Amino acid sequence: MRFSLILATVGRVEQTRVFLASLGNAALVREVIVVDQNEDERLAPVLAAFPHIAFIRRRMAPGHATAARNAGIPLARGEVVAFPDDDCAYTPGLLERVAEKLAALPMPGMVTALVASERGAPSAGGAAPARLVAVTRHNVFVTAREPGIFIAREVLARLGGFDQRFGLGTPFMSCESADLALRLLEAEVPAVFDPALVVWHRDSRLSAVGLARVAGNAAGFGACLRHHGYGIGTLLRYLLRALGGMLLSALRADRVGVAYYSRTLRGRLWGYWTWRGGGSP
Repeated sequence: MRFSLILATVGRVEQTRVFLASLGNAALVREVIVVDQNEDERLAPVLAAFPHIAFIRRRMAPGHATAARNAGIPLARGEVVAFPDDDCAYTPGLLERVAEKLAALPMPGMVTALVASERGAPSAGGAAPARLVAVTRHNVFVTAREPGIFIAREVLARLGGFDQRFGLGTPFMSCESADLALRLLEAEVPAVFDPALVVWHRDSRLSAVGLARVAGNAAGFGACLRHHGYGIGTLLRYLLRALGGMLLSALRADRVGVAYYSRTLRGRLWGYWTWRGGGSP
């Protein structure tokens, strides 16, 4: 069992080098498909520094992360496809352990890993289960995130890749992976999440970039809820969580926290109610 890693990247050089270095000897990597959205050759020396890795490089204009990932799918030749972010890193032995989990499934399916900061906390999306569990409609938003998805290529081909209405570059800037996982569950394909499998990813939610994206990310979440038939009760529960975070931040005089949760609240509501319409949150 070998892996095709689809790495959509733009603007990041050192982070891309760190990710490639985290692959170690890359024994299980069939190829790294670099969907290069840079307008120059900044990545050329980085890729040249890893001669033991087979690269397939596809150039693409920047602006749509989901489209970039989809562009890499037809080039994949490994039995398993993954979608690492260009600023993540794999923990030692990750692919070997993922391969074992995939082999234990009753049929080709998906294994997902915990995407966490180096302090061990989830880098986005809330607390994930602390033990191995099946991915379900109830936990999909914390168990299926792009950098931690490992999916059988034949299953991915049946699903048709990611829905390009979701993801960075659209008004609904997140939940393309949750949407993919939910379609997989509807097709009755097995999927498991194991928190012992870890992908490092910096928590940037409260950074300037994170705050600029939070409303759009929340809109993607709300839209995904609507698209997959989650009811008003589910939406209200997530709105109340955001409201609680905003109020607690206000009591602590945490202006950044207030901004984060207020934008989350507004984005979730906007995404749910305007999913069939369009516009911007």
